[in-house]
Amino acid sequence: TGLIHLGEVGLSQGDVTAAQEHFTQSLEMLRQIGDRQKQCEALNGLGHVAFYQSDYTAAQEYYSQCLDLARQLGDRSAEGRYLHNLAKTAVVLGQVDGGRTYFEQAQALHQELSQPQYMVEDLAGLAALAWQVGAQEEAQAHLDALLLVLAANPGLDGAQDPQRVILSVVRLLDALGDGRAAAILADAQ
Repeated sequence: TGLIHLGEVGLSQGDVTAAQEHFTQSLEMLRQIGDRQKQCEALNGLGHVAFYQSDYTAAQEYYSQCLDLARQLGDRSAEGRYLHNLAKTAVVLGQVDGGRTYFEQAQALHQELSQPQYMVEDLAGLAALAWQVGAQEEAQAHLDALLLVLAANPGLDGAQDPQRVILSVVRLLDALGDGRAAAILADAQ
């Protein structure tokens, strides 16, 4: 709906209050008319608002509702995106095992659906999480897979948040003392 779009615009411009109002109004309207597919989008927007406001528990609840609806509707592509959002939120909440599980589920689903543009973000999340918990070999394996993707697609065309993925790669390369970080940054520009 137009309200969802206005919510996305508000969020992209940092007007969280307007974004929240638009997503909430949209959700109420969509519930009244029974459009469950669009309800997922409104709930996801509210999850983003909560995440932006550092209310990670609320974000997790909104993303969980999105995931439940997507599964009920059989929307596997949306399911992968919501799993990814849940993974990021779980990590921020210190739920390492939950974050890993969500990232792995999202990655497997994106691989099954041949969606490499989303898979790369799951890989970056898994790599960063592995490094965070001291699993250096696992982090290196995920990093190696990311470097293969970057070699084929330096700008990560199609990814939702390519800058974040590239930043994760650069941080991991720096942490490992690998001098390729500067080249990755240069290729991405």
